[in-house]
Amino acid sequence: MSIYLRGDVWYYLFYLNGRRCRGSTKTKNKKQAERIEANARVAAESGESLQPKRAPLIQDFAKQFVEWLDKTTLEQKTKNDYKNGRRLILQSALCGMRMDQITSDDRRHSREVSHVYLSEVTHIS
Repeated sequence: MSIYLRGDVWYYLFYLNGRRCRGSTKTKNKKQAERIEANARVAAESGESLQPKRAPLIQDFAKQFVEWLDKTTLEQKTKNDYKNGRRLILQSALCGMRMDQITSDDRRHSREVSHVYLSEVTHIS
């Protein structure tokens, strides 16, 4: 085991097949850090990536959302409302953002743009 203290948080560092594997255990407790390091070593030995997975782009998640929506037992009206909301989001600036980067300001701005778009559509009709 190779853990070390950096500030008051424990980190792990080990080599596997000549590759350095390191990361934060995100804990101040040494026993927990040792368990996390052991789990990371097992994961690395089984070929798993120790890098955290990046949050998906909204446009990529939207595809998964529709697949999930089609499988649910929600009422058709609810499904239609969700699909319409998805359509509006994909037309907004949120479309190219990662899901973990969206702030309440982004959502507020997106709603304002959607309301302007909807009011223009209703005036045309």
